[in-house]
Amino acid sequence: LEGGHELPPGVSPAAGVLDLVVRVQPLVLGPGVGLQVALVAFEAGDARAEQALALIRRLYAVERNLPPLLPPSDDPGQEQRRRDREEQRRRTRERAARPVLDELDEWLNRERAQALPKSAFGQAITYSRNNWAALCRYLDAGWLAVDNNRSERILRAVALGRANWGVVGSEGGGKTAAALYSVVGTCKDLVRRVTAQLIPVQHGRG
Repeated sequence: LEGGHELPPGVSPAAGVLDLVVRVQPLVLGPGVGLQVALVAFEAGDARAEQALALIRRLYAVERNLPPLLPPSDDPGQEQRRRDREEQRRRTRERAARPVLDELDEWLNRERAQALPKSAFGQAITYSRNNWAALCRYLDAGWLAVDNNRSERILRAVALGRANWGVVGSEGGGKTAAALYSVVGTCKDLVRRVTAQLIPVQHGRG
């Protein structure tokens, strides 16, 4: 996996691309899946959501103050520093973000009983509650992202072409296409990140 992390239990290194993506997807796409959606929904204009918005912004403030992740390395010393950095990020989140999430959890439970289920406000609360485990998943590992914005950005082209997916040929073909689009999207994102690092070097700034 990206970042040098081990495959989940039961996934062989020789697994096919489709099997690998299907088994790994919950691990990769789970973190924060509800956070940015809840943020947008709560910004729909309901004044009652201001406390939730303030709490979500505090979570992102914690992220901005975290030290950056270090790249994987074949050097044992550098690899240990990378894992130490990830543990530092995890501990910081546990100390600074966990209490904020506890406050948000209490707020959601309190407001849920009073919100109209079909209103934008009620739907935002329901979505957040239904995805609570995924929202909190990023606390478990320092290398996980607070949300899945990056995954959604990478797969934006797939979403724009969704009108074509009814003619992929079969359900199996659709799953294969989804797996391949995920792999290609990840590769494109990695190329952009490497290019961004090389440009300063090319101009004598690295």
